[in-house]
Amino acid sequence: PVELITSTNFGPDYFSRPDIMLNHLEGLRGGTAVVTGPNAPGGIFNYISKTGKSDPGMQVQAKYGLEGDGKNPYYRIDGYAGGRIGDSDLYYAVGGFYRRSDGARNPGYPMNDGGQIRGNLLWKYDGGQLLLTAKYLDDHNGWFEFTPSFGGDDPHIAPGFSKTSSVL
Repeated sequence: PVELITSTNFGPDYFSRPDIMLNHLEGLRGGTAVVTGPNAPGGIFNYISKTGKSDPGMQVQAKYGLEGDGKNPYYRIDGYAGGRIGDSDLYYAVGGFYRRSDGARNPGYPMNDGGQIRGNLLWKYDGGQLLLTAKYLDDHNGWFEFTPSFGGDDPHIAPGFSKTSSVL
């Protein structure tokens, strides 16, 4: 596994990027799921991707809007295509997304920028099937550190800061 080196945050599921190619999600609870699942006490989640056999066709989805104080832009586009290759028992699926956003607070630069492309080839044969998958991830994300505050029993945001300001 690839892990981040951080001082205040740790995210073992940091490289999971659900997109339009997600077919469904399976949640497993109990038993060894509690012990063997990273960052998931009580459950393991399996992200099941679409294949050209299960979901033939094309799909495009776009999202845009504002975040945080209503001034921070958010743009995202997802795409998917899948189907059968000729008259064979070979199916393809390819999908991914691109996103650009400043985040909930304005750091002065795009906090989230990039995306991924992934695909699979499914070969159905008499005795079963073979599924080959690939993914290229080039998505840069940040997270906000805590907002400076004072007053342990009744905390208040420190002067000069607001609920939408950033220390980055």
